[in-house]
Amino acid sequence: MYPYMFGGKISSYSVFMVIAIIAAVVLYRFLCAKKKTPDDVYNYYSTAGIVSIAAGILSAFLFQSVYNFFETGVFRLGGLTFMGGLVGGALCFILFAVCSRRPNIRRAFFSQAEIASVCVALAHAIGRIGCFLAGCCYGKESEHGLYFPAIGKKVIPTQLYESVFLFALFAVLLVFTLKDKPKGFNLIVYCFAYSIFRFVIEFFRDDPRGAFLGVLSPSQVQSLVFLACGIALTVLRIKKPELYLFEYRAENNVGALEKSDIENTVTDGDGSSAAAQEKTSPDTVSETDLTPSAENPTESVKDGITDKK
Repeated sequence: MYPYMFGGKISSYSVFMVIAIIAAVVLYRFLCAKKKTPDDVYNYYSTAGIVSIAAGILSAFLFQSVYNFFETGVFRLGGLTFMGGLVGGALCFILFAVCSRRPNIRRAFFSQAEIASVCVALAHAIGRIGCFLAGCCYGKESEHGLYFPAIGKKVIPTQLYESVFLFALFAVLLVFTLKDKPKGFNLIVYCFAYSIFRFVIEFFRDDPRGAFLGVLSPSQVQSLVFLACGIALTVLRIKKPELYLFEYRAENNVGALEKSDIENTVTDGDGSSAAAQEKTSPDTVSETDLTPSAENPTESVKDGITDKK
């Protein structure tokens, strides 16, 4: 459609890829601030996210090259595939968590992965607009489709369909995250929703993307794997919900203990606290009780018993 921008100097796909990455990074920062993520956790996983993006891009190149090899028998780097990028990026993100020696970082993995899934959905939705402008990832020929100059015919704009779906998925995940309920289901919803959608939309695509397992495309096979991941995450969420809740409970407990300690601390100049400490018990004889009365000067008190001389 419009493969180049800014006077034909930069590809539209590259421009929207950069926009998608920036949007994901900014959104992650915003959501972490809303969720009151501790600074050390945010710094660690934001770094993990940047490295995972780079790993995902390299993985997208590699996977597409493998697809091309299965189809042509020639291995050469060229083209990108989102599914391959998602695999590489996710594995890198997981590796960061596993390799950390700090328990609080490892415990925070699922809570941060929940936030990351929202960012991935947004970035992917924006990226598909770049695909549409570049003229790649198009659908089958249809008289009701859109005309693509690069291929010289009307085809189904599967890129736009997928972009609309991903923006809707992003909206749902964002609501889940901001309302904090249902908690711990972002990854599950993402895996189920996108794997099913991608498996179906692949039947309507007609761009070269390699062949794998007969009638199934490589992305359809990967969609089945993601569907299985969704099932596994569902079981994990039911069996071990503390994986998604522990971090923030721990933080809140620490804060409660600190607050309690402060309230129990007695400070100089706090008249009420001093008065409370000096309050005597009923069995204690005060100094005034031992002082002779002005009306009865001969009256004295000894051991709590009054005698008259």
